[in-house]
Amino acid sequence: MTRLQLQRDVEAAMKDKPPGPVLCLHCGNDKAERLPSPGDYSDYRCPTCGEYRVAGAQERCFDADTADPRKAQIVIDANGQRWLE
Repeated sequence: MTRLQLQRDVEAAMKDKPPGPVLCLHCGNDKAERLPSPGDYSDYRCPTCGEYRVAGAQERCFDADTADPRKAQIVIDANGQRWLE
């Protein structure tokens, strides 16, 4: 993958998931926000839950109502990153 292709992929991903205020997927807090994230995941910051990531595939399950994010757990991976799963 060239540098230009990578830049285009990042820009396309950002267009689908614009940063800004959102409801927290996990607790529903209306003071949460989606942060810029260039990969196939979304970064969130919530005053109640803290910062966490949601993998793209998991987020699509939440969007399609095949999984309930309120029943999900925030887990910490080996790198210390918090994920809603």
